[in-house]
Amino acid sequence: MKKLTLLLLFFCLAVNAQVFPEKNYTLLKPGMKVAVNYHYEYTNFYEKGQHYKHYKEQGGRFTDPEAIKGRTFEIIEIIPDESNIDYYSLTLKDINNQEVISYRTSKRFDIHELRMLDTIELPADYFCDYVDYAAEGEITFVHYEGIRFLKYLDKGKPRFTLQIESESIKKTSNVGTITVIFKNGKQIIKKNVNTKQSLSMDGKTGSYEALLTLTAAEASLFKESEIDSFDFFSLNKQEPKPQITGVIKGAAACVIKN
Repeated sequence: MKKLTLLLLFFCLAVNAQVFPEKNYTLLKPGMKVAVNYHYEYTNFYEKGQHYKHYKEQGGRFTDPEAIKGRTFEIIEIIPDESNIDYYSLTLKDINNQEVISYRTSKRFDIHELRMLDTIELPADYFCDYVDYAAEGEITFVHYEGIRFLKYLDKGKPRFTLQIESESIKKTSNVGTITVIFKNGKQIIKKNVNTKQSLSMDGKTGSYEALLTLTAAEASLFKESEIDSFDFFSLNKQEPKPQITGVIKGAAACVIKN
């Protein structure tokens, strides 16, 4: 009974975060502020009240990045799609010039064109929608924007791994130290990691994929605090976006729990 009570408490508690609730748009409210993330192309912004003409259309399919990046908006209205329950639209008003445009997307896809500026209250079980299961429950994982946090059962005992990838850097060897730094100041340091190297066309630079084996204590750090940065070989310190770190923290708790 005590275990059941704790489990119910876990799913009833709310989590305060600045994560855009792409999986449950009903958590958005009019008056909330959002900002446009940096992106190589924008596919979900439309002219006011339209779903067929992209805002500041460029090439017939996308929004001109120069016309939308860096802008901030207030949510005016959240509109469910009557023909498809997975889709919804937001009516957005630019907080600087008051221009009104539309944004349409689906809760089935992880599309990171907007980020929350306000702190939003999310149900604790919200992040469990990001978790996948395989091999009849023996493998549980979250794979989000290049980060993969995985738990598998080895003779009934949970084992954990983390898969991350560096940005393009100059390196002569694919073996070195990988450091994961958390916002609470804690760190995971793995030495002599043999990474998978993907060289660029010039043959002098490339990205590196690391697969790290984690202890149970190290795995618990991912649910305690958001990731601040990764450091590959003391050459490439990269800071994931808040949306990514927030989702990984929340989903890691679900992976570990299940």
